[in-house]
Amino acid sequence: MNVDTLVRDPHAPADQARFGPTPESPAPAEPAARACASCGAGLAPGQDWCLECGTAAPGRLGRRPGLRAATTVVCLTLALVAGAVTAGYAAINGDAGRDVAKPPAASGAPIAQAPPSTPTAPPVATTPPAPAAPLPKVAPPQTSAPAPAKPVTPAPAATPTPAAPTHTTPAATTPHTTPAPSGPQAIDLGADAAQVYDPYARVASSGDPADAYDDDATTAWKVTTPADGKEMQVGLLVDLGKKRSIKELQLQTSTPGFDVELYAADTAQAPPDILDTRWAHLHNGDTVAKSDSVRLASDSHKYRWVLMWFTVPPKQSPTVKIREFKILG
Repeated sequence: MNVDTLVRDPHAPADQARFGPTPESPAPAEPAARACASCGAGLAPGQDWCLECGTAAPGRLGRRPGLRAATTVVCLTLALVAGAVTAGYAAINGDAGRDVAKPPAASGAPIAQAPPSTPTAPPVATTPPAPAAPLPKVAPPQTSAPAPAKPVTPAPAATPTPAAPTHTTPAATTPHTTPAPSGPQAIDLGADAAQVYDPYARVASSGDPADAYDDDATTAWKVTTPADGKEMQVGLLVDLGKKRSIKELQLQTSTPGFDVELYAADTAQAPPDILDTRWAHLHNGDTVAKSDSVRLASDSHKYRWVLMWFTVPPKQSPTVKIREFKILG
């Protein structure tokens, strides 16, 4: 429908009728005809929409937005998106912090404590229970579904009592040291260290002198002199090999009751006679018992030769037997 809007002066007809048309006022110009940009149909003046295709007349929806308006819209959109992302991240972090800080809900069960760190004994091997005999199958009634069987809870196995730990304290190791000998020690003698000393040719018979210091009490050195009622005047001479300090003489005999005197010399060769002044007289004649000990020099002088000089024989016979002797220094 064409709409024609005319604006007229209400007093114009009367004036024109009275005075006639005014030559100064020109006739209104007719508006230019418009056509639809889509289908080409004509549009009446003031028509905003095409009645054929419904397309809006040019200029009806306003001008296209400029670059400045588009930029403003994009910036506002980005600002809103950034704000939404920031708010969401803050909300997530706040919820997580509250969940971490929240203490765990208390339960009625007691708190399990860690067992003490003690060695436990290996568990006692238990024989598994024999499987139960299968029950005969019974057809369930058709009227109702069978009730589920209640599971049987097995009885807990007995917990073995842990064995008490055994603490073994290792024995302290000390370096092996040989203790220093206390007191006089036996002097080691060579195989031919002892010999018969007979300056006056009084020996009637004699045994092996080595039997007197072989550490065997079943053997013995023996010497016999004539039974003429005189002194024996026979000795057992011992070579120490070098000069040594001598402290004691130990004797074991099977013919006790004889007398012995002790002499010592520091010369390279033994003096040939008992009367030689190079002999040092260490001990006077005493009666020797079955087992006896005689003290020798008490000073620090060293000797190489030791002489056991027998004077009075035993009462039973003119024979002296020495099972063992030792010279301590």
